[in-house]
Amino acid sequence: MSVRIARWALLAAVGAGCSGATPLAPADLAGAYVATTISVVINGVTTNMLAKGASVSLLLTADGNATGRVVVPVLPGVQTVAVDDDLAGTYELIKDHVQLKPTVGTYLSGMIFTADLPELRAYVTIQDPSRSGQFTLILRHQ
Repeated sequence: MSVRIARWALLAAVGAGCSGATPLAPADLAGAYVATTISVVINGVTTNMLAKGASVSLLLTADGNATGRVVVPVLPGVQTVAVDDDLAGTYELIKDHVQLKPTVGTYLSGMIFTADLPELRAYVTIQDPSRSGQFTLILRHQ
């Protein structure tokens, strides 16, 4: 069974926005981001996916468009098929939460990031009959 994010029952653990803070605008997010953390803990076993060849690059524009790529190699016990997904599409910004809206489904579909500039952070709880844990993805503005 592939552990594709899109197939998991997702429960995004996103932090609440700071009250009183100036709301973010798409222009605040515009720029290039790369993954600094890609990790998963499944049944107590941590896998540093970034160290094993996974990568995410993302470019967000001020007009709401997104491009980029997510690559995940086969990782025994974590990922059964290699992933090389195009992130072309748009994104939605609601307060300090960002959701990518790729034109086609991707490994990151449905994931919600909290914008804590210069980082975008996503924490996804994995709840499956045979496993539980957490997926963490942190993208840093370049």
